[in-house]
Amino acid sequence: MKPPVLRMLVAFTAMTFLVTGCHTVTPATRSGQHDLTSLKRAHVVIAQGKDRGFLAEIERVLSGRGVTVTRGTQEAIPAGTQFYVLYRDKWKWDMVMYPAQITISFHDPAGNAVIGSAEFKNTWFHTFPDPPEIAAELIGQIYGDAPGTHMK
Repeated sequence: MKPPVLRMLVAFTAMTFLVTGCHTVTPATRSGQHDLTSLKRAHVVIAQGKDRGFLAEIERVLSGRGVTVTRGTQEAIPAGTQFYVLYRDKWKWDMVMYPAQITISFHDPAGNAVIGSAEFKNTWFHTFPDPPEIAAELIGQIYGDAPGTHMK
């Protein structure tokens, strides 16, 4: 290969890597003998600080799976709740705010044990995914959907 062609190939490869960005979704973990499809009443614990859209998206995704959802503090979990949801999101700035990391976990209200959890992380060469995509992917993985089913 001639040097100018090689330089163009290297430059093209580098630009492709920079433009496409990267993120990872840690495979979901499940514990216990819970059949999530049979759990139909959930409580989403409102995260500390400013909500940037994940609260509503978690509620939307769970409702789409036939789950009745309430929201509030962890101390105010209604009687009859079959599982509660904690989420932690971290945002960064790069011309616009973007989700750098989010963890969603389902818990048994009887003993606070984790039923399942999944995590999304953006890398330094990041993408700008939307909360609806991330929430659907993480919750889908906790329920056992195939990885990548909900992400573009």
